[in-house]
Amino acid sequence: MTGQAGFWDLENSLEALSAEGDPLEKLDRTVPFEQFHPLLLKVVRRSDPSKGRRPGSGLVLKFRMLAINHPFLKRHRRIGFF
Repeated sequence: MTGQAGFWDLENSLEALSAEGDPLEKLDRTVPFEQFHPLLLKVVRRSDPSKGRRPGSGLVLKFRMLAINHPFLKRHRRIGFF
């Protein structure tokens, strides 16, 4: 893609990924992430909302990001990236 992205470019690329078998969609169908929500509420300490900070992102979203990044982090450690 050259120049500025068109209005439908993102939608078309997401459709192409889905047609090829997007691994993120497969992971979402395979792992019931929402079932971990009660456990995450017990384990993760939340900041005090009275301090006026911006609310954090959802616990399940953070858990998904960790699950997705884990294989890449292992690979980077193995090759000595960090």
